[in-house]
Amino acid sequence: MSFAQLPRRPWRFGVALLAAGLSIATVAAAAGQAIVQNTDDEPIPPQVQSSVDRGLAWLATDQDPRTGAWPTNAGWRGPTAAVTGLAAMAFMARGNVPGQGPYGDVLNRAVDCLLNLQQPDGLLASQGLNQSMYDHGIATVMLCECYGMLDNARQARARVAIAHAVRLILDAQSVPKSSGDRGGWPYMPRSR
Repeated sequence: MSFAQLPRRPWRFGVALLAAGLSIATVAAAAGQAIVQNTDDEPIPPQVQSSVDRGLAWLATDQDPRTGAWPTNAGWRGPTAAVTGLAAMAFMARGNVPGQGPYGDVLNRAVDCLLNLQQPDGLLASQGLNQSMYDHGIATVMLCECYGMLDNARQARARVAIAHAVRLILDAQSVPKSSGDRGGWPYMPRSR
């Protein structure tokens, strides 16, 4: 199903589109500031850059090459979308791009992991987790963040996955809830 075929709720779609546009504008503004450095900015100390690079090198070795996921120490045996999404965003925050450079394959495996985790209802989380909207939100942000940097095949899969993920977010927000919880998201997509 394409994004165009998803059921329409015009006002909610407009809100989602506005939120996405504001997010993109914020990221673009931040990227523009990073490219055109202010001479008043303090440079990142070399020891900090070195620490970040060592951290990314360690993360790269900790990724499961079979699934593309990063392990969790929370007792969960399978891949988690949240840990994988956060680890992948750490690589991208340092300027790494899926499919390119020293960590391109690491990022491609992470993207593949998240795309493979998506359930038929659009949820980006492993089956059986009791905080799946937490995983779902982080995985959705990660896929949106890297979407324009993906190769054509992954981008096509991500386009569909993101559309389903956003639809699930909107639907989860509209589940009837008590007055104190209206407008928010529960830990599970259909929780009240």
